[in-house]
Amino acid sequence: MNSGKTLLPAIIVLMFLSLAATAQVRPEDRIKGLWLTEEKDGKIEIFRTGNTYTGRLVWGNSVLDEHGNPKHDVNNPDPKLRTRTLQGMVMLTGLVYED
Repeated sequence: MNSGKTLLPAIIVLMFLSLAATAQVRPEDRIKGLWLTEEKDGKIEIFRTGNTYTGRLVWGNSVLDEHGNPKHDVNNPDPKLRTRTLQGMVMLTGLVYED
């Protein structure tokens, strides 16, 4: 029954490490992560790019066709971009955090 005494220090160390990691998060980085779209039919990943934030489509109801194949950006005005897939496509750029 000595395992409780050896486990307690490890738990305390893990608690302090998690607190230290949380304390280092900058307020503006709270927007980073995965976000559902307003209609909840897609998921956008927001990540830092230099001093701004960027959003990429990681999931959506309309990223695959009826056969499960990736859909492409066929309506893009730039013909060179019409072959890129919708899933993984950067959709938001230059976002700036304002407190």
